[in-house]
Amino acid sequence: MHRAMASRANTSWSLHLVTNLTLFIYRIPDHVIGGTDSLLAKTMNTKSIATLYSNRRGVPYDDNLCLFPSLAKMRQIQKGSDGESELEIMMPEYSLSYLRATNSRETGYSGIAISDLDKLKQIFRVSVNV
Repeated sequence: MHRAMASRANTSWSLHLVTNLTLFIYRIPDHVIGGTDSLLAKTMNTKSIATLYSNRRGVPYDDNLCLFPSLAKMRQIQKGSDGESELEIMMPEYSLSYLRATNSRETGYSGIAISDLDKLKQIFRVSVNV
C-alpha cells in the first residue's frame, strides 16, 4: 500500500482498502535454462525483441546455452557494435570461460541450471532475473 501511495504523491486520490488479494507463490524447480522448440510469430516478428532464436544462417540454436548468446549480444550492444559474425565468435568464448571458471567439462554439458545463476552472475558481473 505504501508503494502505491508513494508512486502517486501528487494525486488527490488516496488508497483506502485493498480487497480480495490472493498471492500464489510457486517454487521454480531447478532445471536447465534453455530455448523452446518454437517461438510465437508475434515474438519473432517484433523488432524490439532480440530473440536470438537462430544464427545468421538461419540454423536454430538447440543446445540449451541461450544465456551465452544473450550475454554476447548484451556485451556487443555495450561496445556499440552490431556484427553477427562478432556475436558468433563471442558466444563460444563466453561458454568456455564459464566452463573453465566452474571446472566443468565441455562434453555432455547441457546448459546452465537455475541453481548455477549465482555463479554466472559472479563470473560475468551481470544481473540475471528469472
